[in-house]
Amino acid sequence: MKRAYELAGRTSRLLGYLGYAYGRAGRQDDARDSLAELDARKRRSYVPSYFPALVLSGLGQYDLALDHLEQALRERDTMLRDLKADAAWDRMRSLPRFDALMQRMAFPDSPTAAHRDSLSISTELQKES
Repeated sequence: MKRAYELAGRTSRLLGYLGYAYGRAGRQDDARDSLAELDARKRRSYVPSYFPALVLSGLGQYDLALDHLEQALRERDTMLRDLKADAAWDRMRSLPRFDALMQRMAFPDSPTAAHRDSLSISTELQKES
């Protein structure tokens, strides 16, 4: 993953996922270094709060991760679109605070239903042509 991070231009997104992976692998110091780098970048330019939240989740610091996710919601961070499906958040899904955040985001109950609806509209359009 570190090689991908380096090859892809050291983006904040990949740094967040790298820090998450380090945390999950027990490489606490490396995860904290990733978090420190994201904080340093945040002082120079915009870094979505979603990415430090990922690292904190990987470190098992769920309350701090949720603080960052709530900040991401206030910032209207577009990365939050991944919150429902990204497996990185699976360990936090049972937390009441995470559930409350998901409810505030008002994701559709069944994304597959929305997808089915768009497919049936597409099929109907094809029949008409």
